[in-house]
Amino acid sequence: MSFLIDKLKENFDFGGEEGLDLKQFNYEVGNTSGMDVTGDIPSEIAQRVGQLAQRGGGVMEIKLENPSTFFIDRQDLISTVEGLGLDVSFHSDPNIGYTSSYKTGRGRGFDITQDYFRKYLQNYASFKEEVDNRDDISFKSGRINPHISTDNIPPLHERMADDVSLDPFGFKITELSEEVNRRRSERGQNIFQNKEFLRRIYYTFLLEEVDYDFQYYNLFSRYSKKFEDKWEQARRSATNEYYRWKTDPEADEVDNLIESLEAKISVITTAGQSDRGIETEWYRIVDEYGDFEVPVVEIEFDLDQNDELKADVTQKTKEKQISDVIGGERGIVSIRQMAGLLYNLRKNAASQVGLDPDEVQIAQLIPRMLQGIERVALEVEATQNVVQTAEQNPGLQQDIKEGLEEIPEEQGVYEDAVEKIQEKLGQLMDKLWEGNGEEPISIDAKIQALSSHFDVQQMKIQELAYELESEDLDEDIETHAERVLMGVPEYFEKEGPEEEMELDKHGELLRNLFSANFEQQIWMESNIFYRIMPAWMAVADEDEEGHDGFPAAKFLWETVVERKWGDDYDLDLTDPRAEEGEDPKFLDLLEENREFRMDVAAASASVYFWSHFTQIQDDFRIEGNSYVDPDEGNYTWIEWMNKYGIGVNMEAMAGGPNEMFKLWRPKDMVAACRAVNITARNELDEIHEALDGAVAKFTIDMEHVAGFGVEPWEEMELLIEQEKWLAGKDYDVKVDEDNPLAYIVRMYHLTKPGWETSQGTGHTHGPFRRGDVELYEWLYKMVDAGFGKNPGEEAYVMYEVGGEQTGTVYMAQIAMDLIELGVEPDELDPSKVDPDSQYENEKEALMARFFRMDRPNFNREWSKIEEHAFDPLDGLLQAEGFDFTWSGSGAIEQGGNRPNEWKSEEYQ
Repeated sequence: MSFLIDKLKENFDFGGEEGLDLKQFNYEVGNTSGMDVTGDIPSEIAQRVGQLAQRGGGVMEIKLENPSTFFIDRQDLISTVEGLGLDVSFHSDPNIGYTSSYKTGRGRGFDITQDYFRKYLQNYASFKEEVDNRDDISFKSGRINPHISTDNIPPLHERMADDVSLDPFGFKITELSEEVNRRRSERGQNIFQNKEFLRRIYYTFLLEEVDYDFQYYNLFSRYSKKFEDKWEQARRSATNEYYRWKTDPEADEVDNLIESLEAKISVITTAGQSDRGIETEWYRIVDEYGDFEVPVVEIEFDLDQNDELKADVTQKTKEKQISDVIGGERGIVSIRQMAGLLYNLRKNAASQVGLDPDEVQIAQLIPRMLQGIERVALEVEATQNVVQTAEQNPGLQQDIKEGLEEIPEEQGVYEDAVEKIQEKLGQLMDKLWEGNGEEPISIDAKIQALSSHFDVQQMKIQELAYELESEDLDEDIETHAERVLMGVPEYFEKEGPEEEMELDKHGELLRNLFSANFEQQIWMESNIFYRIMPAWMAVADEDEEGHDGFPAAKFLWETVVERKWGDDYDLDLTDPRAEEGEDPKFLDLLEENREFRMDVAAASASVYFWSHFTQIQDDFRIEGNSYVDPDEGNYTWIEWMNKYGIGVNMEAMAGGPNEMFKLWRPKDMVAACRAVNITARNELDEIHEALDGAVAKFTIDMEHVAGFGVEPWEEMELLIEQEKWLAGKDYDVKVDEDNPLAYIVRMYHLTKPGWETSQGTGHTHGPFRRGDVELYEWLYKMVDAGFGKNPGEEAYVMYEVGGEQTGTVYMAQIAMDLIELGVEPDELDPSKVDPDSQYENEKEALMARFFRMDRPNFNREWSKIEEHAFDPLDGLLQAEGFDFTWSGSGAIEQGGNRPNEWKSEEYQ
């Protein structure tokens, strides 16, 4: 208990009460050593500690920036602290943050932070070990207080990257060489082995960076035969659609069957310029699919009883072979010759599908007519007597010739046959273009032909291929592309010459895509924080070969983002864009909602903070002395900290409303600390007893929080709400739902918001002045929510020195005493204090001190009032004014008085 409560117990008799109704808390009040930003604060650390300790308190947070100071000033510091009887903690360099993905990042990057704090932990471990092992030292050396984030939240879109970016495990994120990937996988930290992560960055990053969703499909085809087949099927479907559109007689592009067939012949002929194999396929298709039904006129010549020629005419539909028209003895006409064939067929159908008496000598046909003369649209036979008679009778030959000219014309056989032939030729052309299980024309030849002949842009064809729902595809092409990026094994099976080759085709694809094509874009923190890290956090607990699964990172996503936004919005990262009329989705919210953007950035920043402490192994080394054993080895920070009982209390850096840092909100900082503790409990065999089960805890500085332009207690309420939510979840966190701040908030920098100003290298802090009910209310609410109620570890109420130093430590002690007595903020009223009489109870006695209304102060103030009671009457009385006293120098100089003439008195 504090000294005031103890004195109250000793000196106050409260009329038969059984005793004070005190709430038992576990806390200490103290102040920091400040930093040498004002002239009255010395630079030398031991002197600074000695001077600032005069302010009171039983604990001090010492600002020690340079890790080497733990060696250089060790003995002076130990001697000073021990002589003062203080317990101490330490504040590291306030300009070092833990949330940057940049490698160097203008002096605050990942590697610089890693190197600095490793040295700090290493040297502090040596200091702490000596303090703990020396018999002549009794003070406790506690936690380190760093600033969690010192760089600004990235804009949604950056013009260019500031530096090389790293993945959460310290690897250059676009370094995807086989050697680096091997090291990633050996450590279980290869994010590119997490297929679900790759599925999500396909939508959140890749599709956002390309001009067209299908822009890199040709690259995918280069590494995946299965995808190449699927993409070719999609493009074939698109080319077929354009082919039909440009050649279908029922479409707008052509007016009739003739124009349709001409268009088909022309575009296929153009394709044949790129694909010489078309001719072979044409002959095969004609031979295999050339049968068709055509109207045929049968003429049978005979003689009647008077030897007059008569013709028996019958019209039937028969199956014929198109090669009889476009081939015959000369062979099948080639594609290049089809245009000429079509012209002749229309101009002189008889010569193509029947008999042309003008071109054929009838006398030569008479002997053959007995067996029958068969053409495509005309079949002619004659009886024996007709043949014999015609051979001797020129008149009969003339009659036969006239019949062969007139009868087919009368029946319209040639026109009907030509139409059927044209229809069949169109069908064969379609089969040559579209195929039927086979692919007669290469896709490149088809695209080139459509582009050259019909002026169809290749981009249009690919757009249609991407959007078309093809019957040839079991799923849309985007699903197949997503699986290629994921590295689904069936898409990378080796065939042909590749079967014997050692190829990591998926790895080559990722290298080509991310290192060669998108390196600068991935390096931008805007993409890292808003697109890539969310895609990983959402599925970070996936356990695959080379990727161990990280529940703490998934915890951050669920706690910081999904808890707050998931009920109201669809945050499915495989579908991050809303269609018109839908509620906004993930990427839409990033663009539309500043609060959402801050939460996503905070979650991503927390991953880098968590990684620093739990995922990066580094070389530590301690030089031994008579109190400290030498030590060296490769440790993560939490392994080293656990070994020596070193904890951290993370604090927000002071910022501004237009200078938001990546991590500054209490709820987000606590989530980050809890992620570290989750991993520590999962990976460390046993937590050091000095750490109270938590390597990382939280320091609240209301002044720093208020600097971001917010109401600080509202931010604390969000933290309390979050902690109560966590208490009901199945996470590996230690939370008391009734006292949600008890185990995580370790320190309260009790300063007055609105006071802080920049002072060159540092800043000043507002004091806890007498009667400041607002600060009392915040402290009361903190305690009410569990602060100081952890029996396993003391909470610290600290005044952070930095300029104005009026009475803060004393006021903090009084405030905590009042809180221990259960005095609610509404009860804290100066009207309840009568300073001119005996205090009725302990509460009134403490309130008198809180409002500076205790008797010594009351008497002093009353004396001033009496002394100047008549000052307002000066100039109003009709009497000579007293311009000087009789005993003053003015009386001697102006009144001629002698010094001893009158007794000393104030007025005459």
